[in-house]
Amino acid sequence: MEQHLRIISILDIIFGVLAILGGLLFLVLFAVGGAAMGGVAVEVEAGLMVILGVVFGLIFALLGIFQIIVGVKLKQHASWSRIAQIVIAILSLGSIPIGTAFGVYCLWALFNEEGKTLFKTA
Repeated sequence: MEQHLRIISILDIIFGVLAILGGLLFLVLFAVGGAAMGGVAVEVEAGLMVILGVVFGLIFALLGIFQIIVGVKLKQHASWSRIAQIVIAILSLGSIPIGTAFGVYCLWALFNEEGKTLFKTA
Protein backbone atom coordinates (compact mmCIF):
# COMPACT_ATOMS: atom_id res chain seq x y z
CA MET A 1 0.00 0.00 0.00
CA GLU A 2 2.95 2.28 0.62
CA GLN A 3 3.80 2.17 -3.08
CA HIS A 4 0.24 3.14 -4.04
CA LEU A 5 0.44 6.19 -1.79
CA ARG A 6 3.79 7.11 -3.32
CA ILE A 7 2.28 6.89 -6.81
CA ILE A 8 -0.71 8.99 -5.76
CA SER A 9 1.53 11.64 -4.21
CA ILE A 10 3.69 11.81 -7.34
CA LEU A 11 0.58 12.14 -9.51
CA ASP A 12 -0.71 14.85 -7.17
CA ILE A 13 2.47 16.83 -7.61
CA ILE A 14 2.40 16.40 -11.41
CA PHE A 15 -1.28 17.36 -11.67
CA GLY A 16 -0.69 20.29 -9.31
CA VAL A 17 2.12 21.64 -11.47
CA LEU A 18 -0.07 21.22 -14.55
CA ALA A 19 -2.90 23.09 -12.81
CA ILE A 20 -0.56 25.95 -11.95
CA LEU A 21 0.68 26.12 -15.54
CA GLY A 22 -2.90 25.96 -16.82
CA GLY A 23 -3.90 28.78 -14.46
CA LEU A 24 -1.02 30.93 -15.63
CA LEU A 25 -1.86 30.20 -19.26
CA PHE A 26 -5.49 31.07 -18.63
CA LEU A 27 -4.44 34.31 -16.97
CA VAL A 28 -2.10 35.31 -19.79
CA LEU A 29 -4.48 34.38 -22.61
CA PHE A 30 -7.39 36.30 -21.15
CA ALA A 31 -5.20 39.30 -20.31
CA VAL A 32 -3.79 39.37 -23.84
CA GLY A 33 -7.26 38.78 -25.31
CA GLY A 34 -8.70 41.62 -23.26
CA ALA A 35 -5.87 43.93 -24.22
CA ALA A 36 -6.24 43.01 -27.88
CA MET A 37 -9.88 44.06 -27.91
CA GLY A 38 -9.79 47.63 -29.16
CA GLY A 39 -12.18 50.52 -29.14
CA VAL A 40 -14.29 52.27 -26.56
CA ALA A 41 -17.43 50.24 -27.27
CA VAL A 42 -15.82 47.00 -26.15
CA GLU A 43 -13.97 48.47 -23.17
CA VAL A 44 -16.34 46.83 -20.66
CA GLU A 45 -16.03 43.43 -22.32
CA ALA A 46 -12.25 43.71 -22.40
CA GLY A 47 -12.15 44.57 -18.70
CA LEU A 48 -14.49 41.68 -17.92
CA MET A 49 -12.27 39.34 -19.91
CA VAL A 50 -9.20 40.40 -17.96
CA ILE A 51 -11.02 40.05 -14.63
CA LEU A 52 -12.26 36.57 -15.52
CA GLY A 53 -8.76 35.56 -16.59
CA VAL A 54 -7.28 36.75 -13.31
CA VAL A 55 -9.98 35.14 -11.15
CA PHE A 56 -10.03 31.74 -12.86
CA GLY A 57 -6.27 31.70 -13.38
CA LEU A 58 -5.71 32.30 -9.68
CA ILE A 59 -8.28 29.67 -8.73
CA PHE A 60 -6.54 27.06 -10.89
CA ALA A 61 -3.12 28.07 -9.56
CA LEU A 62 -4.25 27.95 -5.92
CA LEU A 63 -5.88 24.56 -6.41
CA GLY A 64 -2.64 23.35 -8.00
CA ILE A 65 -0.62 24.59 -5.03
CA PHE A 66 -3.06 22.86 -2.67
CA GLN A 67 -2.76 19.61 -4.62
CA ILE A 68 1.04 19.77 -4.45
CA ILE A 69 0.90 20.32 -0.68
CA VAL A 70 -1.51 17.41 -0.26
CA GLY A 71 0.75 15.20 -2.39
CA VAL A 72 3.79 15.99 -0.27
CA LYS A 73 1.91 15.51 3.01
CA LEU A 74 0.31 12.29 1.78
CA LYS A 75 3.78 10.83 1.37
CA GLN A 76 4.50 11.84 4.98
CA HIS A 77 1.23 10.24 6.21
CA ALA A 78 -0.21 13.45 7.65
CA SER A 79 -3.62 12.60 9.07
CA TRP A 80 -5.43 15.46 7.32
CA SER A 81 -3.94 14.63 3.93
CA ARG A 82 -6.08 11.49 3.56
CA ILE A 83 -9.31 13.50 3.83
CA ALA A 84 -7.97 16.21 1.52
CA GLN A 85 -6.93 13.56 -1.02
CA ILE A 86 -10.39 11.98 -0.88
CA VAL A 87 -11.90 15.40 -1.71
CA ILE A 88 -9.44 15.87 -4.58
CA ALA A 89 -10.22 12.37 -5.85
CA ILE A 90 -13.98 12.98 -5.80
CA LEU A 91 -13.56 16.31 -7.61
CA SER A 92 -11.36 14.71 -10.27
CA LEU A 93 -13.89 11.98 -11.09
CA GLY A 94 -15.60 14.28 -13.59
CA SER A 95 -12.44 14.81 -15.65
CA ILE A 96 -12.89 11.97 -18.10
CA PRO A 97 -10.80 9.79 -18.73
CA ILE A 98 -7.59 10.57 -16.82
CA GLY A 99 -9.19 12.29 -13.85
CA THR A 100 -11.72 9.49 -13.51
CA ALA A 101 -9.00 6.85 -13.44
CA PHE A 102 -6.99 8.91 -10.96
CA GLY A 103 -10.03 9.45 -8.73
CA VAL A 104 -11.04 5.80 -8.70
CA TYR A 105 -7.45 4.73 -7.97
CA CYS A 106 -7.17 7.23 -5.09
CA LEU A 107 -10.50 6.22 -3.60
CA TRP A 108 -9.59 2.55 -3.83
CA ALA A 109 -6.22 3.10 -2.14
CA LEU A 110 -7.50 5.43 0.58
CA PHE A 111 -10.62 3.45 1.50
CA ASN A 112 -8.71 0.16 1.52
CA GLU A 113 -8.17 -1.20 5.04
CA GLU A 114 -4.38 -1.06 4.60
CA GLY A 115 -4.63 2.53 3.44
CA LYS A 116 -6.76 3.48 6.43
CA THR A 117 -4.31 2.00 8.92
CA LEU A 118 -1.41 4.05 7.54
CA PHE A 119 -3.18 7.24 8.63
CA LYS A 120 -4.30 6.19 12.10
CA THR A 121 -3.05 8.59 14.74
CA ALA A 122 -1.96 7.38 18.13
